[in-house]
Amino acid sequence: MFSLAVVGAGQFAGQFARLWRLHPGVGDIFATDLLPERAERLVADHGLAGALPSFDVVLDSEVDAVAIFTQRWLHGPLVVRALRAGKHVYSAVPMAVTEQEIADIIDAVRDTGLTYMMGETSHYNPATVHARNQVAAGAFGRLFYAEGDYIHDMDLGFYEAYQYSGGEQWKSTASYPPLMYPTHSIGGILGAWQTYATSVSAIGVVDQRGDGVFDQKVSMFENDFSNATGLFEVAGGGSFRTNEFRRVGYPSLTSGNPVFGSSAPRAAWSSWRQSASGRTRTASRTSPISFCPVPYEMSTTPPSPTSRPLCATPSRRAPHPYTTGRGCPRNSPPRATATKAAIISSPTIS
Repeated sequence: MFSLAVVGAGQFAGQFARLWRLHPGVGDIFATDLLPERAERLVADHGLAGALPSFDVVLDSEVDAVAIFTQRWLHGPLVVRALRAGKHVYSAVPMAVTEQEIADIIDAVRDTGLTYMMGETSHYNPATVHARNQVAAGAFGRLFYAEGDYIHDMDLGFYEAYQYSGGEQWKSTASYPPLMYPTHSIGGILGAWQTYATSVSAIGVVDQRGDGVFDQKVSMFENDFSNATGLFEVAGGGSFRTNEFRRVGYPSLTSGNPVFGSSAPRAAWSSWRQSASGRTRTASRTSPISFCPVPYEMSTTPPSPTSRPLCATPSRRAPHPYTTGRGCPRNSPPRATATKAAIISSPTIS
């Protein structure tokens, strides 16, 4: 049986502990955290084998592997230490936050022969798996362009998550730069398109909420971008575009919130989302591959029951969301939208 230790017993770790407890090949599972009470609570909630007092004790133990669920900017060094200590490693995303940290992980894997895995969930999304199989079968022809978005408004759980993990100084960490957490938007693309990026150009949008998050004077990363877009060149020709957005004007589901100058009470939005469940989803959900590039939309105001919001239903004939004709008209008004990834190939899919 395979034994492992969970490093970082925050809100995320419990989901994985539950799955590993169900896996027939996994035996003892331990937990450790800088706050011992959190490790003990994880052990109690999921029936784990026990809590260990520190990461150093984990490395000196007989466990076969470690799973890293610490803050995002701590992954790289912890992964290298675990590999050098003879442990296989599963790590939450991102892999690391500097080019040197990534190189150190690669070197450690080569030197030790151990297994390292960065757990990007988009790679295993059923749509990504299907697209990957289709690409392998040559069904799409030559791929030359793709798009992928991870749109998660801070109002949808991120404030609470950073408050939980960051303590009194949580605003300094809640300003985490969007393009330092790019794997959800990229994962759906490169999970299907078997290539790699060779260069990137990026643009950031300075935040204007004014609540101390994404404030250079407060941010430990000196970051004031809440939204960012990257355009990547890929090996073999072609490109892909990603969006990492943390402010999209989407209202909190727990209170009224201004949306482009208007107020959207919870009841109105909840009613709309239920009635429109066939064509809209919560912004924090990522569905990485779609061949209809305008898959769903979040309008700035709830529509009437008989209205048909512009571009809410994609045309399978539209090759791109900004084409004319049966697709989304070029002169359509600005909307707060969340889109899936789109892969465009030759010949065009119809």
